[in-house]
Amino acid sequence: MSDTNAAAIVAALETLGAEIVSLRGEVQWYADRADEREAENDRLRGELAHAQQRADAATKQAAAQIEFPTWDAVQRLMVQSGVNSIRRLDPFRWRAVSEGREWVGDSLAEAATAAANAWAVAHGKAARP
Repeated sequence: MSDTNAAAIVAALETLGAEIVSLRGEVQWYADRADEREAENDRLRGELAHAQQRADAATKQAAAQIEFPTWDAVQRLMVQSGVNSIRRLDPFRWRAVSEGREWVGDSLAEAATAAANAWAVAHGKAARP
């Protein structure tokens, strides 16, 4: 092997070695950035979990302060007001039935109130002014 070939091989190996060192540095830089991103993601996940816990606690506290009627109470109220059934017709309208007649309203309260009022008038139970 000539000195020229040996020198060319040594130069190529030195160049490859330098490129390997450079690539290792670049890989380490990307790994450090990935670690930073992962740490930021972990921090954000922790903040989200904490916010969810606070929201859950606030929801439970609000629910504890509101007395929701039981289904039995709702059924009793419907029977007492003469309403036989209530159901949603579409996203914007409700239908209430009392003694075979239907009342449609833009809200559940509107439909149920109309049906209950009609029943009260028909049965002489309407409030007197």
